[in-house]
Amino acid sequence: SLNSKEEIAAANYPLIRHVKMAHRPSMVPMDDIQAKWQICSPATAANFTACGYFMARELQKELDVPVGLVNSSWGGTRVEPWVAPVGFKDVPELADIYQLVMGRTPETPLKSHQEPTVLYNGMIHPLVGFPIRGVIWYQGESNHNESLYAEKKKALIEGWRQLWGGKKFPFYYVQIAPFQYGSEPHVLANFWEQQAAVEDLVDNTGMVVINDIATIKNIHPPNKQDVGKRLALLALKNDYGRTDLVANSP
Repeated sequence: SLNSKEEIAAANYPLIRHVKMAHRPSMVPMDDIQAKWQICSPATAANFTACGYFMARELQKELDVPVGLVNSSWGGTRVEPWVAPVGFKDVPELADIYQLVMGRTPETPLKSHQEPTVLYNGMIHPLVGFPIRGVIWYQGESNHNESLYAEKKKALIEGWRQLWGGKKFPFYYVQIAPFQYGSEPHVLANFWEQQAAVEDLVDNTGMVVINDIATIKNIHPPNKQDVGKRLALLALKNDYGRTDLVANSP
């Protein structure tokens, strides 16, 4: 992130806690996980999720409550590995993926961590039922040339919500950063439209727009501070009663 040395040195927020899930693809749902909560300090913050930390910092300052960050992520991954089977089942456009998933057995060899449901199995299923206030999602670039992206995000969100007892917890996600994806200039615009469509397709969702704060030729733009702040604004306005805030981007 921008000013990383200064940000790490100033990261003395003992009411922010972070736990990182290990990368663990699995063909079957896992029930256990080994991970430790860390107290936010200059000694630990360097390895926190950057967007999550900057969001948590805003919330902690504004609300004066503890904030826990459960970081289950894998850079550059597609949506499909994170979707629960029940999510695919309830989206007719994704029936072929559901059949593929249900046709596997514990003996089916794992070919890639990008296969449908394998990151859900290993990195989300062990968390099912853990009390959460909401979810934030920073999209990897692997889905950028994608015609069914909105439907896949619906499968992801509504599948997780079912598994958490039907609670319609908020799901806030970040627009993919500007970059020359492939050779066609329309690819990025089409994907942005797919991302924006999720807000209309799924209730209690919101997209943080970042096309004005990106570093054009860097697929990983370093300005994570504003990304975190914009995520925090959505939560403060929609979930914590700060109705006077402007939280939605054009």
